[in-house]
Amino acid sequence: MDRAGACVSALVQLPGGDSHPVWSPDGAWIAFGSQAGVPNFRYNKHLAIVASRPGAIPAYPYKDHPADMSLGNAIIGWAADSRSIWVSPSSELQVRLIRVQREGERFDIMTNSDSLEVDSEASYSAQGDCMVYVRESAVDAAELYLFRAGKGQAVQLTHYNDVVNSRPKAKVEVIGWRSADDKWNVHGMVLQPVDFDPRRRYPLMVYVEGGPQMVRGFYGITSQYPLLTFVEQGYVVFIPNTRGRGGYGPAFDAAIETEGRVSSGPYQDIVSGVDALVARGYIDPDRMGITGFSYGSKLCAYTITQTNRFRAAAFNGTGIEIVSTALKRGGLGWYRDISLGMGGFRDIYDPVDRLRADQESGIGNVARWRTPSLVTPGIDDGTAVDGGYMLLNAGHRFNVPVEFVVYPRSGHGLREPALLHDQYARTLEWMDYWVRGIASDRMLKRYGPPRKPPQ
Repeated sequence: MDRAGACVSALVQLPGGDSHPVWSPDGAWIAFGSQAGVPNFRYNKHLAIVASRPGAIPAYPYKDHPADMSLGNAIIGWAADSRSIWVSPSSELQVRLIRVQREGERFDIMTNSDSLEVDSEASYSAQGDCMVYVRESAVDAAELYLFRAGKGQAVQLTHYNDVVNSRPKAKVEVIGWRSADDKWNVHGMVLQPVDFDPRRRYPLMVYVEGGPQMVRGFYGITSQYPLLTFVEQGYVVFIPNTRGRGGYGPAFDAAIETEGRVSSGPYQDIVSGVDALVARGYIDPDRMGITGFSYGSKLCAYTITQTNRFRAAAFNGTGIEIVSTALKRGGLGWYRDISLGMGGFRDIYDPVDRLRADQESGIGNVARWRTPSLVTPGIDDGTAVDGGYMLLNAGHRFNVPVEFVVYPRSGHGLREPALLHDQYARTLEWMDYWVRGIASDRMLKRYGPPRKPPQ
């Protein structure tokens, strides 16, 4: 668009999404996130750079790097000389600040090159010689850091969370394993108690992240479940980066679409990861629970219909049933594209696809479900509430303990501190009773003395 607003010209015309344009300081270039002419509904975008004139052809200087497809909207801005651009992509369970040269394929990892810290939300000076950004990790609360070009290590600027960060911290480890169907090398994070002793056996809490997006080490991993509190209470916490998530190349990222298995494929990664941890000798296989949020809720619900090895489950967000949700939107072209890209099926009106979708859901397999489950959606998260009612009724039918708590003033995920606190307390109470055999007065009154795990 010209300055007067009288002339509007298309700058880039390609299939798929293009977003978040950023002008270079000299006005000659525009950086943006692009699907490079190949539409997908997995949030993925490449870093693209195009001259600021109609008809120019975009270049993708970072396209062959595994982290590029996890760029999302992580374009920060240009250097002062307009010769390079800063991005903060996700790759191999890390979020790093990277400088990409406008021409050629050179890029420099500026921060966080060999750690699990997350560096994000950067802002840089007009001269382009220094940058301020947020740094945090799964066990370190966020602070601001200053990075000066050519000065080596970043300097911490703020100390707002010194009280939290000075406490003894859980150990964070990245592990790898082969998927149960032998298709993928899978990775995940493990959080271990402060006084961790590999000669002991610990209860295990599996957390399945939403998205599907790459597992990232933001403080506490998720706001929806108190994972660090679980660790403080003596649990080992495991967060698997199941197939269909970013950070490990385009084939791994597209696995749900190419395999057509939104749940049964990633389920293979969860159980094989748990097997790998149990084989290490410090996990008690008789004391394991599983939680999940959003897409992780869907996958958590599916998992407990395939195995009874988890003593309890808790999930929040996203319907655990697929077919009725898809039928509400199945006539819309964009939803069919989402169904393929994120669900592995194309047309819910096709009997074969509808059967496949049902078989990939928790409700579609609910006759095999026997795991005590806590379901805690927000009242405005319609599909999650519908799924909660379905599971509650299935609990009556199959005599499985279910608690269904619907939170007010909430949609997809809880936000209000008081509501989050209530959900945290309920989840800890639920897991302690069914997994560890520790009963609160309320649980004792409702369910009787807990089952004691084998010694």
